[in-house]
Amino acid sequence: MRTQDELDLARDVRRIMVKHWIDLGRLSIRCHGGRLMIYGLLQRIAGVHEPLTTPIVEGIFYQVRRVKGVRTVSAHLENWSEAGGMWHPAEGVAGREPSAATTSPGPAKEAPARSFTMTVKERAASP
Repeated sequence: MRTQDELDLARDVRRIMVKHWIDLGRLSIRCHGGRLMIYGLLQRIAGVHEPLTTPIVEGIFYQVRRVKGVRTVSAHLENWSEAGGMWHPAEGVAGREPSAATTSPGPAKEAPARSFTMTVKERAASP
């Protein structure tokens, strides 16, 4: 059973995503003991014409890491990948478009998942 802290943490992360017009229907956000896991597609909701860019995605995950109670963040995204501390659109997939695996007719093809894990350093308590 989830604790209230885990539910609050997931809610705070969803608020960040909504603030950036991210489609929550394409993401799964889970939390257990301060470990945050995000799966799916990171894309804007329909009607938002500003595409996701590397600085925007980096800003989103910076804000996510700063949420009180987050100790680690694991993201397994189909359309974005993190390498060397920087976010990049996955090859052949635009930042706001669904992957071919979710839109192409015919047999479903598995899109390779891009993932990363980061550990959040404990912040010193305010005096």
